[in-house]
Amino acid sequence: MAIDWRTVLLLVPWNDVLKNAPKVADSAMKLWGSVTKRTPKQEARVSVPVVEPLEPQSIAKLQSRLAAVEETVTELHGQMVASARVIKELADQNERLVGQAEVQRRKIAWLTWAGVVLFVLSAASLFLTLFDW
Repeated sequence: MAIDWRTVLLLVPWNDVLKNAPKVADSAMKLWGSVTKRTPKQEARVSVPVVEPLEPQSIAKLQSRLAAVEETVTELHGQMVASARVIKELADQNERLVGQAEVQRRKIAWLTWAGVVLFVLSAASLFLTLFDW
């Protein structure tokens, strides 16, 4: 059975979401900055002590494995940058959502006060009408 979306929205701790939105946005910006500064190293310089002379076939195998590892590292770096971009976009959306929630909160507060004033005025008018003042 599917869960109603209103139930899901009621289960979200909105006070915590609103309170932590600036922290999430700052963290996403820091993550985005740190990820975009890094680039995969083009050359890895590792000194491997050679005990015995290697055959040309084994050197070719090692070179092909090294090329595969370098390709994998480059691909993983690209995925990391893409993930950081998504996290940054989600944090930006969250920040805009929090801003809109604040605007809606202010509007609701204003409308509540306007409703109270109108209620008091209508009650006073009714009172004056009923008692012929």
